[in-house]
Amino acid sequence: MVKFPTSPYYSPSTRTILITPPPVNSHQRQDRNFDATKSYAEVVNELGTALAVPVADVWIAMCDASGRDERALEKFLHDGLHLNEAGYEVVYNLIMKIIEEKYPEIHYDRLEMFLHRIWQTSKL
Repeated sequence: MVKFPTSPYYSPSTRTILITPPPVNSHQRQDRNFDATKSYAEVVNELGTALAVPVADVWIAMCDASGRDERALEKFLHDGLHLNEAGYEVVYNLIMKIIEEKYPEIHYDRLEMFLHRIWQTSKL
């Protein structure tokens, strides 16, 4: 459904970026499995390659930034599963890099400023 014209959600002008799940820290979150989550990230990468869609590989970026030490993922994960501020910064940087490389025309520095009419006429 990512790029298929038969999908009811298809839009030829939409720029798509796939995002892998982040790794989980099973030391913080014992109901989750590090290797199982890794397999989901691998499938997202395979899908991106097959469909020629850029992938923000959060899994690899966070593993690399934590020195491949699962316990060090605490820096990016609030509770072993959900991202904290540092985790979201990793995601933001990956997405912005893809936009700069693959979709430069939608980078925020290149977008025209748009102000709704109400802001242009209001007297604040």
